Amino acid sequence: MKEVVKSELSRVSELIIKGVECWIEAGEIIAKTLQENPKSMERICEVTGLSEDIVRRFEQIGRKEIYPKLLANTSIGYRKLVSCPYREQQHYSENPVVLLVAENGKTDTLKVNVAHLTVGQARQAFASNHVRTIPEQRAWIESERKRLVENAIREKAEVQEAAFVIHGSRVTFRKGCEMTAHEIAELLARMSK
Repeated sequence: MKEVVKSELSRVSELIIKGVECWIEAGEIIAKTLQENPKSMERICEVTGLSEDIVRRFEQIGRKEIYPKLLANTSIGYRKLVSCPYREQQHYSENPVVLLVAENGKTDTLKVNVAHLTVGQARQAFASNHVRTIPEQRAWIESERKRLVENAIREKAEVQEAAFVIHGSRVTFRKGCEMTAHEIAELLARMSK
């Protein structure tokens, strides 16, 4: 196998940076053209050979709505970051996101590169249009915890409901049915309707 040549690899970063700078310039040209002539999309596509979707992305780059580096990464963190304001896109593509970590009643923070966020971490870190602050993350974690508890209660109620069947004024209990006095009262109330 051929040995990896360091001098060739060191040019990769340089070429990528040059490419991003060219994307910005192309985006600025497209944004300016569409600003001056809003009906020129078809002509831009015809001349450049690009699809409308790609032209719109370059327009967003030119208008500083999308930080160009975000388009080069398809991780969940980068996909969420695209919905944030440009300044946050730029900041968090270069700096880690600070996550609140809660364990055994204690909290701590963890710095994670956006490209390395898990799906759960990305849900915690990003609101629909911005990166959540630590207090916002705390509130999100609490509401998630509450939602999970409510879902578990609802599932248990559905399982309990499956443990018996109401036929008019008769109830057929299945094996393993367990009920509290309150649940029996609710069952009686449902039967008397």
